[in-house]
This record gives sequence, structure tokens and C-alpha cells, in this order.
Amino acid sequence: FNDVKIDAQNSKDSLSLKINSSNITTGGLSFQDVSADNSIINNIITTQVKYNNGGDRKNNGNLYLRSRIFKTEPDDKLGLDVNLQQSSLILNDSICWFAPSNITVQSDKIDVNNFKFYRTNQQYFTIDGILSANQTDTIILHLSDYNLKAVNAITQNAGYTIGGNVSGTAEIMSVYKTPLAMINVNANDITINNDTLGNITIASAWDNVYKRLNITTRVYNNNEINANINGFISPADSKLQIDMIMYKLRFGHIEPLLTNIVSDIQGNVSGTLSLRGDFNDPVLSGSVDLNQTSLLIDYLQTKYRLDAKINVEKNKITVQNGTLYDINNNTGNLDVTVNHNKFKNIYFDATATINNMMCLNTTEYDNPLFYGTSYATGGIRMYGTAKDIHFNITAQADRNSKLYIPLSSTAEAKDISMLTFKKPEIQDSTFIQENEPVIRPKTNIDLSLDLSITPESEVQIIIDKKAGDILRAQGQGNLKINVNPSIDLFTIVGDYQVSNGTYNFSLPAFNFITRKFNINEGSLIKFDGDVEGATLNAQASYRTRPVSLSPLMLYSTTNDPTSKSKRYPVECLISITGKMAQPNLKFDIDVQNLDPETRSIVMSALNTEEKVTTQFLALLVMNSFIPEQQYGNINYGTTTVLSNATDLVSGQIGNLIGLLNL
Repeated sequence: FNDVKIDAQNSKDSLSLKINSSNITTGGLSFQDVSADNSIINNIITTQVKYNNGGDRKNNGNLYLRSRIFKTEPDDKLGLDVNLQQSSLILNDSICWFAPSNITVQSDKIDVNNFKFYRTNQQYFTIDGILSANQTDTIILHLSDYNLKAVNAITQNAGYTIGGNVSGTAEIMSVYKTPLAMINVNANDITINNDTLGNITIASAWDNVYKRLNITTRVYNNNEINANINGFISPADSKLQIDMIMYKLRFGHIEPLLTNIVSDIQGNVSGTLSLRGDFNDPVLSGSVDLNQTSLLIDYLQTKYRLDAKINVEKNKITVQNGTLYDINNNTGNLDVTVNHNKFKNIYFDATATINNMMCLNTTEYDNPLFYGTSYATGGIRMYGTAKDIHFNITAQADRNSKLYIPLSSTAEAKDISMLTFKKPEIQDSTFIQENEPVIRPKTNIDLSLDLSITPESEVQIIIDKKAGDILRAQGQGNLKINVNPSIDLFTIVGDYQVSNGTYNFSLPAFNFITRKFNINEGSLIKFDGDVEGATLNAQASYRTRPVSLSPLMLYSTTNDPTSKSKRYPVECLISITGKMAQPNLKFDIDVQNLDPETRSIVMSALNTEEKVTTQFLALLVMNSFIPEQQYGNINYGTTTVLSNATDLVSGQIGNLIGLLNL
């Protein structure tokens, strides 16, 4: 009950009682905006109950009752006689009715007369009879083409949406003591979560010879029997024995039990299960085979096909040496143990040995920190509960593995419209709403990845998606990665050595001019936990088209007059060392194929860090050296750029060498 308000007024022999509540939840059902108006006069209670759940589809009710309080004879105990008058409910825009009926409640029994709930004259259920501990008293439930969608208000909280129609009769005896049900029910076109189950027949009959209730149930679809259930319940010794034979029974119906662990379960099961023992502690046992079964590991977004035998024993389910197939038919072995207490407190432990199998298949939407497709050889362990899942992966990244690491960048209009780079920010409002607290996932997920990276795998750093700034690297190393989104944990420990790589260096201030840098072999990144604390020792180079040296030799004399008119190949070099958060950058320019005299002139023209940086930027933007006297006069539009060249290049390259800035 929430926000309950009670208004009581007493006048002579009458009492007026008004009760209002914003929400009442009971038995999995939730009623909103509830009001109950009661008038009590001379042991007579007149009641009107209303509720209105709101929402896109209309759900409300209006019930009228007239009750009488009385004393029973000869024990002089209180009883209640309730007359339910014609009343209505609207369920998901469809109107339903309660017919007039009578319910008498006493200390030892409940007598129900002519209770009827109906949608049409053909779709209804009725209840008549007596609920008590007496075996001769029975309550009879009759259903006529009853649509099971009405029960979804209860079942959907457990993850199940039921469809189909039911007709038949159930006669229940000794409800208060040892209930026994005589059932004859047919359910047609049954669906569970929009997945077809088929038709179901349920029948039970009392065996006077053995004094037990025999039960028979069949599940069939397209005239093929998918499950046959037979057994008995013996009230005298509180024993039961139920045997179930399954043949191609849909396996996906268990999916709600595995929410947050796996999804998209396809395929079917065949085998036998038995439920035997005492009423209070029956034991489920048997084995079933998974046929053409597939499922999706939610956190990894990897889909597998599984061939395996499931063994079931008391409070335990196991899979031994099952075979896994990924979407490319690469294989692995699987072992699973599930412990539970009567299917409560479920704890699972699954281990897989994989060989060049897909073990990651995520997008930026699935995980904004890192994502991609990874094929690996090694071992995976997944264990925990539905609300606390742990992954331990020890593997080698194989061919065709691609890991994408997105970085967020924003352009700021300063004097030269230079780029500044910030820590990764998630722009998708699915994850973070501005000025609102971050919503933590309901399931705690902890990933521990011990990854051996080979040159056959590729890392792509997406620095600025719009500008096209993308770094592609191949290399080798051993990295230990720990991720736990629930506590904002993301750490990396280990060394990554680049074998080769490229970087599309984009300059938005210059109409998004892009230059491709090569990451030199041997460049190294050492991780020690926090990614920003990683130590860098990397070199990158960009080879220009052959350029003229005349801007550097305007006032120089040389024995070779052709040296000013010749064009020479040039490499722009960057060296990055120190901490990733604040790297030390050094720029250099290597003009090749120079004779000693010309080299001396070029070295003199590039004899300070400022000169090197300025000419470095000029080569990137214009593929040309510039005369020294023009350092402050080259504009982009009306904005002076070269006086801030160091800031521009440092900012851009600093983000470039976010190489593995996760």
C-alpha cells in the first residue's frame, strides 16, 4: 500500500469509511489510484471499489458489493456473506464483467455460488462449490474458451507472456488439507513469449484401488507429441511420481529464468525427466539432449550453437563435454554446473575451451568503453548468479580480431579553430542523461581478461568519428584488462608493442585535411592500471611529396645552384614519451638525399624547436617549407595559425597517442 488515506465518519447507527491509495500491490498485481467507499448500517456493508491504472491502454475497474456480518450456529463465530453485484473491468481496452454471485465466508469453509467472470457469452470462467478441509467438499472451476492473456498481469512479472485459449473443468477437493484436483482441460494454440508451444490436454482421475490421483498430460503441435507426462499423487503417504518424456520440445521457454545471462534461445530438447518423492521435498532427475540449440551470451553478444546432454539430479544440473560452435563453425568444449535449492538461489559455473572461436561481438551501443569482434584460442569461465556475473577469460587473440576504442573529441572555436581533446564522453542518451545521475546496471558484471595479442589482430582507435581520425595498429603484447561498469572500474596492466600501424591525422581547422602517419615498429605502451597513467615510447612518421628547399635557402649560397630547384623527399617525425595524460612531444624533420653542404644549410634553418614545429605544420598543411619571415603571416581565412602551431600539433598528436587511451 502506498499513500493510504482514510476518512471515517460516524453518525448514530451508521459508519462511512472512505479509503484511498495511490498504489496497491498484491499477488503480482498492481492497482493504481484505488478508492473504496464503504457504508455500514446494522451489520450491512455497502462497498464500491474503483481503480484506474492509466497508461497507453485502458485498465480500470468498478466493483459493487453488498455484505452482511453474521454469527454462525452453534459455535457463535462471525461470518461474512458477500453479494457481488454486476460489475465491470476494462483489461487492455477490452471490457469484462462479473455476474451477480454470492460468497459466504465462515471460520472453516468458504461457500461460492455462481461466481462468473466473462468477456462474452462464449468466453468465461465460473466457480461453484465449497472450499474446506473436508474431502467431500469440492470447488468446481469451469472454463469456456477462456483467453489466457488475462493472466499476464501476474505472469509478466516473472518474464512470461502467455497466449491461447482454455476450456474444461477442474474439480478440487480438500482444499484446506491435502488438495486433490480432478481435471479435464484442453488448451489450444498456447504461446509463451510469442513462441509457439502448441496444444495441451490435461486429465486426472481418482484410482479407488490404489487410493491415488492419476495424471496424464500431453503437449502436441501439428499432430506431433512433444511431451507426454504421466504419474500419480498419493495423499495417504504424501508421495508423488511424475514421469515426463520429451521429444523436440521448445527449449526457449526457459529464457526468462536466465535473464541477463543468455537470450535468444532457439532449438529443442528431447529426453526424460522424473519428479518423485515427498510432497514437501520432491526430487527432479533425468537427462535431456539439446538439439539444434543456439543462444546469445548477453554481455559478449556472441551467439553459439550447442550440442550437449543435460543431466539433472537433486538441486543440480550439469553439462559435461558439450560442443560449442560459433557462427563460423569454429568449435570448443563446454562444461556447466548449476546448483540451486528447489530452483531458488541459482548459482552457475560454466567453463569453455575454445579454438579460434568468436568470444566478443559488441558494438559501441553495447559497451562504450571498447567493442569489436574478437576470435581467440584459450579458456573462458563464466560464473555467478543472474544479478552478479563474472567472466574470466585467458586467451590469445587470433586472426580477424578487431578491437575498436572510441575517444570523444570536441572542436572549440579559438583563435585558429584548433582541436582540444577531452576524456571520453558518452553522447548517447541511452546511457547518460545530462544533469541526471548515471543509472547503474541492475546486474553486476565483472570481466577479467588476460589477453595475449598477436600481430594478426588489429586495434582501431576512433579519435574523432566525424573528422575521420582513426588509428589502426597491429602489434603484440600481454594485457590484463578488468572491467566492472557497476563501479566504473576499467584498468589495463601490461605492455603493447606496435609492429605496424597507421593514423589518419585530420586537421579540421584546415578544411579537414588528412595525412596518414605510419606508426614505427617498436613503439611501446606500458600500462600500469589507470589508462591515463600509461607510459609511452612511440614514434610516428609521415612522408611528404618531394618538396623544394628554396624557402630555407633564400639567403644562402651554395656550390650547387641546382639544390634550390631540386625537390627532395621529406619525412615528418614525431617522438612521444612519458605519461599518456601529459606526454612529452618532440618533432623532427628528415630531408633525405642531401649532400653535406645542403644538409648543413637545412640544419641551420631548423636549428630551434620553434622553427622545426612551424615547418612541421607547414609541411602537413601545404606540403611545402615556408620562408622564415612569413612565419606570422600565413592565415587560414583571417586567423593567424602558425604562431600557435605547437599547441595545434601537440593537442592533435597528444590525442593521436591516446593510442590505447581506453
